[in-house]
Amino acid sequence: MAYSLATGRAPLTHRAVVRGGDPDALRALARGVPHPALHEAVAHREPRTAFLFTGQGAHRPGMGRALAAAFPAFAAEYDAVCAAFDVHLDRPLRDVIDAGPELLQRTDYAQPALFAFEAALYALYRACGVHPGHLAGHSIGELTAAYAAGVLDLPDAARLVAARGRLMAALPPGGVMVAVRARADEAEKLLADASGRVALAAVNGPGAVVLSGAEDAVADLAARLGGGQRRLRTSHAFHSPLLDAMLDDFRAVAATVTYRRPSLPVVSAVTGRPEPDALATADHWVRHARDTVRWADAVAWLDGAGTTGYVEVGPAAVLGVLTRECLAADSPADVIPGVRDDAEVPDFLDALATLHVHGVAVDWPVAYAGSTARRRDLPTYPFQRARYWLDATPPAAASGHPLLGDAQPAADRPEVRHSGVLSLGRQPWLADHVIGDEVVVPVAALVEMAWRAAGPGAALTGLTVDTPLVLSGATDVQVVAGPDGAMAIWSRPSGQAGEWTRHAYAEAAAPAGAAPAAPGTWPPPGARPAGVDYDRLAGAGFRYGPAFRGSPRSGATRARSTPSWRCPPGRPSRPAPTGCIPRCSTPPCAARCWPSRRTGCGCRSRCPA
Repeated sequence: MAYSLATGRAPLTHRAVVRGGDPDALRALARGVPHPALHEAVAHREPRTAFLFTGQGAHRPGMGRALAAAFPAFAAEYDAVCAAFDVHLDRPLRDVIDAGPELLQRTDYAQPALFAFEAALYALYRACGVHPGHLAGHSIGELTAAYAAGVLDLPDAARLVAARGRLMAALPPGGVMVAVRARADEAEKLLADASGRVALAAVNGPGAVVLSGAEDAVADLAARLGGGQRRLRTSHAFHSPLLDAMLDDFRAVAATVTYRRPSLPVVSAVTGRPEPDALATADHWVRHARDTVRWADAVAWLDGAGTTGYVEVGPAAVLGVLTRECLAADSPADVIPGVRDDAEVPDFLDALATLHVHGVAVDWPVAYAGSTARRRDLPTYPFQRARYWLDATPPAAASGHPLLGDAQPAADRPEVRHSGVLSLGRQPWLADHVIGDEVVVPVAALVEMAWRAAGPGAALTGLTVDTPLVLSGATDVQVVAGPDGAMAIWSRPSGQAGEWTRHAYAEAAAPAGAAPAAPGTWPPPGARPAGVDYDRLAGAGFRYGPAFRGSPRSGATRARSTPSWRCPPGRPSRPAPTGCIPRCSTPPCAARCWPSRRTGCGCRSRCPA
């Protein structure tokens, strides 16, 4: 059912998604109350999404195993990226990822592993039709963002990332990184006293910084700042002076790489703004390895660009938390975290659900690829209907005719115009003639108007419908009759000065002789009731109310069959002065469908009479 709803129904503005297998969430949706598994929102007209690639520290053993088993698009990219790294590592990268935490704690393995996972997850989002407007990454995540934007091809990206991890891992051990609750300007004032032994490694929020460097100097500076602090589990003091020894060797590798301008805007956390030219240089990536990660500035730029949704592309819910802290408390932007260890597939599907309800187009058949889901018949929308028409019926036109007023000769040509207004207030019985979801003026009413315009004694010789007359409100109608008996029926919304729409063309002529005599008895001998299956008609889109539910009878001989209709009780069969009564002379397709009961032709009329 979920697959049928996602792929077979138009996405409306008010949207809700419930993950399968959670009846409590369905009940919450029905009651209109919140639930953790219920995603509900009004879709943005123009959603603007940014993908955020997580930095080192989010990696974990076995990451990507569940996603690779569930989604071929993820598995294909994951295998390709891991294979590209294998020529630069001393053992296969997938073996390292699946082996356990010991090897993955080494930065020469952690950085390639994180890059491979995030590149594959980005490919999966793209395969599901989610295309970001901006990219950004935290530390090593910015290299993944550059690869996603086409700055680096896969062989060069693998070579550069592997060299970065290998050179950092070769540095002497020592140094620490400590997260401190403090403002960046407070930390920068105290850095001068550290004699170059401590650096501001990251500004993760308005009140969140990371200090990196020699252990004693970092501990002293953190204590002086006085805020809450937490030591990070890292192998080296990244983004600090302790990395200076590897920068020249890293520059030598970076200089051999072929760079291209990004195909998507990448907001660099080195400067906090897009750097399309700098990203395509070796100098940028050397600075990137050593300088402060200014994540708060990058998020501020994205927020100023009108971003409505942030998607963390990573193996843990880390960068999303930092991003939320950078946004205003009342920001309407949605922040979607990375996928967790024990819930990779559910978390990814929840991310697609959140993107969908906020207006992002999702290619759901790709998301369901490999599953057993298939299309099912669904019930129609349970739209609420409320009637607001006044019960009092306005008086009929002065002519006494319920549809048209008196004839008005044209001043500039030999034509006569008959005007009127159709509405559910003036002709409430029209509400009983619904085709699909629209009130359609029956053809018999058009015949009645043409008959009225033809004048006394004239006979209609033909009527051709060009366009159905759909009644969406009060509608002006006009029948223009020429001297040669030709007539056209026009309409336009009441109170508007727009163009008229022609609905029908009719022809009339003087009668050739006396009208044929009425039969002596009616219905003729042998006539029998021919029931109309109104439920079947409603299933085909023809919904007839009481005003159009007459009682059909059929008089049959060997030569022909003749249908007739009896009006519902309480409705006159021929109230003067109209010549043809639309309510009672309009059969609900009975004249067309009745012969099929005898011949089995199986026809289904698609034109309402």
